[in-house]
Amino acid sequence: MNDVDEIEYSGDLKLDIKNYVKEQKPVVVRGAFRSSKYVQKWGNPDYLCDKLDKLTVQYKKSDSKYFPDPNSLCNPELFEIHESSFVEYFKLATKNKVEGDLNYFLSGNELSVYRNGMYNDSLFSILDDVELPNCIDQGDLSEIGIWLTGREISSCLHYDRNGCGNINVQVVGEKSFIIISPSEYSSLDMFKSTEPNPFFNFSKIKPADIETIEQLNSYDFKYSCGTLCSSDCLYIPPLWVHKFDHLGDYNLNLTFWWKHDFIPINKLSLNWALGTAFMKMAWNKSKNLSSQEFNITELYDGAKQLGSGIESLSSLEDLFAEWQ
Repeated sequence: MNDVDEIEYSGDLKLDIKNYVKEQKPVVVRGAFRSSKYVQKWGNPDYLCDKLDKLTVQYKKSDSKYFPDPNSLCNPELFEIHESSFVEYFKLATKNKVEGDLNYFLSGNELSVYRNGMYNDSLFSILDDVELPNCIDQGDLSEIGIWLTGREISSCLHYDRNGCGNINVQVVGEKSFIIISPSEYSSLDMFKSTEPNPFFNFSKIKPADIETIEQLNSYDFKYSCGTLCSSDCLYIPPLWVHKFDHLGDYNLNLTFWWKHDFIPINKLSLNWALGTAFMKMAWNKSKNLSSQEFNITELYDGAKQLGSGIESLSSLEDLFAEWQ
């Protein structure tokens, strides 16, 4: 185990993380967003509930504190989406829990600020609060998402399926995390993209089995860990596997994903390329992901279409032969 590198914000985030982005190595920048509007304003629940009082949001709920619920990973039909007003969701997610209460999870997938080249007009009342970090060019921006959860919510081990780098800003609350290089793929027991399974970016390792240092150290993979407090950010390089444990009374995060110049070639990036190809083909064929099957050649041909984002197609071809 190692601690993730930590640096103090110098006033120029682009300069602070320049070498980390170049080397695709994670880093925590303390206080990087202390002066941002969203850190200054969104910590007041009344501000958000007033600004978003007309907003309808979609969210997930679970009997467990884990998202996605590990019992649902092999059954996408169990992934129900629920809907309410933002104010109602906020009350649900932040209320004092008693035994037997459900847990609630609103992710950047359900509440995007920016996606597909457009800002979300339904968030017009807070869009002026969202400033793009100077380390990200508008042309490279892929997505911006808002995450809002209650206390003690944990994620499963996963990597971000969009293949982008991520500035994860802790707006409200605190969380701990572990992060793992894609080079550890063989020890992570990831779902394979050919099973088929739309959750190919998740590990089969149950989050309850890696909650303590002793449990983590019983596995073969190398990992790093750290914490984020309000105004801190974590740079997550493309396809790095990670897990968050939310510690505050409620946790609010803003994530900025942007495209990088290249994705290193390894078994995990191949799994990502194949899985992304599978998802696109399944969606185009019938929109029923769980029922589709593709032979390995068809998947590989689809994966090659992602080649512009992969370091070396010749290396991909060699690795593909080994991976089968």
